[in-house]
Amino acid sequence: MGLDENYKLVLHVGGEYGNKEESKKRFISRYFSLPSDIKKRIILENDDKIYNIRDVLDICLNLNIPMVLDVHHHICNNNGENLSEHLPSIFSTWKNCTFPPKIHFSSPKSIKEKRNHADYINTEAFVEFLSIAKSLHTSFDVMLEAKCKDLALIKLSNELENVSWIKRINTGEFEII
Repeated sequence: MGLDENYKLVLHVGGEYGNKEESKKRFISRYFSLPSDIKKRIILENDDKIYNIRDVLDICLNLNIPMVLDVHHHICNNNGENLSEHLPSIFSTWKNCTFPPKIHFSSPKSIKEKRNHADYINTEAFVEFLSIAKSLHTSFDVMLEAKCKDLALIKLSNELENVSWIKRINTGEFEII
């Protein structure tokens, strides 16, 4: 695609194969065997079933690579970890990057289908996340994962205008004040 190394490839760690700790070690070992131009592109994301925030953050800190936080995956897969306690460390994994930290945000389709993405973003849950991130005074990008795509962004953008501490810059860009 002709992109330089600043452009990243988001991966999940993979399976646990009966022993999560050994699988994490194997991932780290195999990472070191990759060509350097590939290693420079890899960033990891927590998943909704196996590798939670703590697991992925441990790997990212060990390898000195960025971590993408998927808030929905954290809701589906956590051991009681408090997001606010881990967010500073997650953001710190981006310190040597050209781009700001990346966040994936989606809402569950329903209580029964909590792993599936909803058509739209739950504004209350999104604002709750922003209130956690606000204290860090750090710029970050959010990728919305919603079935209604642009319509979900427009709806959320319009609803965020009602939050006193959020300033709308344009359709998809906001400042937390």
